Amino acid sequence: MKTTIWELPSTQRRWRDLKTWRLFLGLVAAPVPSVLLGILLLILVDQPLMPSQTFIVTGVILLVTIVWSLLVGWSYLLIVTRRRAVLSRTGCFFLGIAAAITLPAIAESVSIVVDAFTIGSDYAFAEPWGSDASTRVLGAMLSVALAPFGLLGGWIFWRLAVRPAVTTLGDAAPVFD
Repeated sequence: MKTTIWELPSTQRRWRDLKTWRLFLGLVAAPVPSVLLGILLLILVDQPLMPSQTFIVTGVILLVTIVWSLLVGWSYLLIVTRRRAVLSRTGCFFLGIAAAITLPAIAESVSIVVDAFTIGSDYAFAEPWGSDASTRVLGAMLSVALAPFGLLGGWIFWRLAVRPAVTTLGDAAPVFD
Protein backbone atom coordinates (compact mmCIF):
# COMPACT_ATOMS: atom_id res chain seq x y z
CA MET A 1 0.00 0.00 0.00
CA LYS A 2 1.38 3.38 -1.02
CA THR A 3 1.60 6.12 1.60
CA THR A 4 -0.33 9.27 0.92
CA ILE A 5 1.21 12.69 1.20
CA TRP A 6 -0.45 13.24 4.60
CA GLU A 7 1.23 10.17 6.05
CA LEU A 8 4.84 11.32 5.63
CA PRO A 9 7.34 10.06 8.18
CA SER A 10 8.94 12.55 10.56
CA THR A 11 12.12 12.50 8.44
CA GLN A 12 10.42 14.01 5.39
CA ARG A 13 8.80 17.34 4.53
CA ARG A 14 6.71 18.36 1.55
CA TRP A 15 8.19 20.87 -0.90
CA ARG A 16 5.07 23.00 -0.58
CA ASP A 17 5.57 23.37 3.18
CA LEU A 18 9.16 24.62 3.00
CA LYS A 19 9.76 28.36 3.44
CA THR A 20 12.13 30.08 1.01
CA TRP A 21 13.72 32.28 3.66
CA ARG A 22 14.42 29.26 5.87
CA LEU A 23 15.99 27.37 2.97
CA PHE A 24 18.20 30.37 2.18
CA LEU A 25 19.19 30.73 5.85
CA GLY A 26 19.93 27.01 6.12
CA LEU A 27 22.09 26.97 2.99
CA VAL A 28 24.04 30.00 4.24
CA ALA A 29 24.54 28.60 7.74
CA ALA A 30 25.31 25.00 6.74
CA PRO A 31 29.01 25.41 5.76
CA VAL A 32 29.96 28.01 8.41
CA PRO A 33 30.92 25.73 11.36
CA SER A 34 32.80 23.35 9.07
CA VAL A 35 34.76 26.16 7.42
CA LEU A 36 35.65 27.76 10.73
CA LEU A 37 36.74 24.40 12.16
CA GLY A 38 38.80 23.69 9.04
CA ILE A 39 40.48 27.09 9.19
CA LEU A 40 41.25 26.56 12.86
CA LEU A 41 42.85 23.21 12.02
CA LEU A 42 44.89 24.85 9.25
CA ILE A 43 46.10 27.55 11.63
CA LEU A 44 47.07 24.94 14.23
CA VAL A 45 48.89 22.73 11.72
CA ASP A 46 50.44 25.37 9.49
CA GLN A 47 52.42 28.41 10.54
CA PRO A 48 50.02 31.15 11.52
CA LEU A 49 49.66 34.07 9.16
CA MET A 50 49.62 37.69 10.20
CA PRO A 51 46.30 38.47 11.96
CA SER A 52 45.12 40.70 9.11
CA GLN A 53 45.95 38.01 6.54
CA THR A 54 44.14 35.39 8.60
CA PHE A 55 40.93 37.43 8.61
CA ILE A 56 41.14 38.10 4.89
CA VAL A 57 41.79 34.45 4.03
CA THR A 58 39.04 33.31 6.42
CA GLY A 59 36.57 35.77 4.91
CA VAL A 60 37.33 34.75 1.33
CA ILE A 61 37.12 31.03 2.10
CA LEU A 62 33.87 31.53 4.04
CA LEU A 63 32.32 33.62 1.25
CA VAL A 64 33.28 31.16 -1.48
CA THR A 65 31.98 28.21 0.53
CA ILE A 66 28.66 29.93 1.22
CA VAL A 67 28.25 30.83 -2.46
CA TRP A 68 29.00 27.20 -3.42
CA SER A 69 26.51 25.95 -0.82
CA LEU A 70 23.82 28.26 -2.20
CA LEU A 71 24.53 27.23 -5.79
CA VAL A 72 24.55 23.48 -5.14
CA GLY A 73 21.70 23.65 -2.64
CA TRP A 74 19.28 25.63 -4.79
CA SER A 75 20.15 23.52 -7.82
CA TYR A 76 19.28 20.36 -5.89
CA LEU A 77 16.16 21.88 -4.37
CA LEU A 78 14.78 23.21 -7.65
CA ILE A 79 15.71 20.23 -9.83
CA VAL A 80 15.29 17.18 -7.60
CA THR A 81 13.20 18.13 -4.57
CA ARG A 82 10.62 20.10 -6.49
CA ARG A 83 10.08 17.21 -8.90
CA ARG A 84 9.76 14.70 -6.06
CA ALA A 85 7.68 17.13 -3.96
CA VAL A 86 9.38 15.76 -0.81
CA LEU A 87 12.68 16.51 0.92
CA SER A 88 14.06 13.96 3.37
CA ARG A 89 16.71 14.10 6.07
CA THR A 90 18.84 11.67 4.06
CA GLY A 91 18.59 13.99 1.06
CA CYS A 92 19.86 16.88 3.20
CA PHE A 93 22.81 14.77 4.37
CA PHE A 94 23.67 13.77 0.80
CA LEU A 95 23.33 17.38 -0.33
CA GLY A 96 25.85 18.49 2.30
CA ILE A 97 28.28 15.72 1.41
CA ALA A 98 27.99 16.41 -2.33
CA ALA A 99 28.63 20.13 -1.81
CA ALA A 100 31.68 19.40 0.35
CA ILE A 101 33.38 16.77 -1.79
CA THR A 102 33.00 18.74 -5.03
CA LEU A 103 34.41 21.95 -3.54
CA PRO A 104 38.16 21.17 -4.09
CA ALA A 105 37.70 20.34 -7.78
CA ILE A 106 35.59 23.44 -8.38
CA ALA A 107 38.06 25.64 -6.48
CA GLU A 108 40.95 24.39 -8.60
CA SER A 109 38.97 24.84 -11.82
CA VAL A 110 38.11 28.43 -10.88
CA SER A 111 41.76 29.03 -9.98
CA ILE A 112 42.84 27.84 -13.44
CA VAL A 113 40.27 30.08 -15.14
CA VAL A 114 41.35 33.11 -13.09
CA ASP A 115 44.99 32.38 -13.92
CA ALA A 116 44.08 32.08 -17.59
CA PHE A 117 42.56 35.57 -17.56
CA THR A 118 45.32 37.19 -15.53
CA ILE A 119 48.56 35.58 -16.76
CA GLY A 120 47.46 34.02 -20.01
CA SER A 121 46.12 30.64 -20.97
CA ASP A 122 49.51 29.22 -22.00
CA TYR A 123 50.81 29.44 -18.43
CA ALA A 124 47.54 28.69 -16.66
CA PHE A 125 46.89 25.43 -18.48
CA ALA A 126 50.51 24.31 -18.26
CA GLU A 127 49.97 22.94 -14.74
CA PRO A 128 46.30 22.07 -14.36
CA TRP A 129 45.10 20.18 -11.34
CA GLY A 130 44.90 16.82 -13.06
CA SER A 131 48.30 16.98 -14.74
CA ASP A 132 49.99 14.44 -12.49
CA ALA A 133 48.83 11.55 -10.36
CA SER A 134 50.02 12.97 -7.03
CA THR A 135 47.84 16.06 -7.42
CA ARG A 136 44.80 13.97 -8.28
CA VAL A 137 45.42 11.76 -5.24
CA LEU A 138 45.78 14.84 -3.03
CA GLY A 139 42.51 16.22 -4.42
CA ALA A 140 40.73 12.92 -3.81
CA MET A 141 42.08 12.73 -0.25
CA LEU A 142 40.93 16.30 0.40
CA SER A 143 37.47 15.48 -0.94
CA VAL A 144 37.22 12.42 1.31
CA ALA A 145 38.44 14.48 4.28
CA LEU A 146 35.71 17.08 3.61
CA ALA A 147 32.88 14.50 3.57
CA PRO A 148 32.29 14.53 7.38
CA PHE A 149 32.19 18.33 7.27
CA GLY A 150 29.58 18.07 4.55
CA LEU A 151 27.60 15.68 6.70
CA LEU A 152 27.63 18.29 9.46
CA GLY A 153 26.47 20.91 6.94
CA GLY A 154 23.63 18.66 5.80
CA TRP A 155 22.53 18.15 9.39
CA ILE A 156 22.59 21.92 10.01
CA PHE A 157 20.53 22.46 6.85
CA TRP A 158 17.99 19.87 8.00
CA ARG A 159 17.70 21.36 11.50
CA LEU A 160 17.45 25.01 10.44
CA ALA A 161 15.54 24.89 7.18
CA VAL A 162 13.65 21.66 6.66
CA ARG A 163 12.69 20.15 10.01
CA PRO A 164 10.78 23.21 11.30
CA ALA A 165 8.43 23.11 8.29
CA VAL A 166 4.83 22.62 9.36
CA THR A 167 2.74 20.24 7.28
CA THR A 168 -0.29 21.97 5.83
CA LEU A 169 -3.28 20.17 4.46
CA GLY A 170 -5.19 21.46 1.48
CA ASP A 171 -8.78 22.58 1.74
CA ALA A 172 -11.02 19.53 1.41
CA ALA A 173 -14.25 21.55 1.15
CA PRO A 174 -14.17 22.00 -2.69
CA VAL A 175 -14.47 18.22 -3.05
CA PHE A 176 -17.98 18.34 -1.58
CA ASP A 177 -19.21 21.31 -3.63
